[in-house]
Amino acid sequence: MPPSRSEKTWSRGETRSYRKRPLPQTSWVQCVPSAFVPTYSATKAALHSYAQSLRFQLRQTSIQVIEIAPPYVQTELGGKSQATDPNAMPLKDFISEVMEILKSDPHVEEVLVKRVLPHRYAAEHGRENYDAFFEEYHSRVM
Repeated sequence: MPPSRSEKTWSRGETRSYRKRPLPQTSWVQCVPSAFVPTYSATKAALHSYAQSLRFQLRQTSIQVIEIAPPYVQTELGGKSQATDPNAMPLKDFISEVMEILKSDPHVEEVLVKRVLPHRYAAEHGRENYDAFFEEYHSRVM
């Protein structure tokens, strides 16, 4: 697939943005897909791959690609009930933690709030642990 116009512009450093920071928003489902929303999980995994590739392509420029991977957050994205779901992270807590990460680490590549860390690193301890994590997660939500 040929690069998009924005990719060509970013690679030449021709942006008018003050900080030159594309901020793709992925999700915790990029690493452990949710069988409840498989298409959403697949698109977030693709966006994660895109962010990594774009970050690599732009590594020798002043452009910093910062990926934000939120957990399940209290918004109305999944309907009105999600906005008050006690299993979802309160939106103001998510925003606060994201801003703290951005302030404390100016070179961050992935903004990962504490709630997404088990999902992000589920595969790091081998296939058996990943499978157990996947099964345990789905037994709670489905």
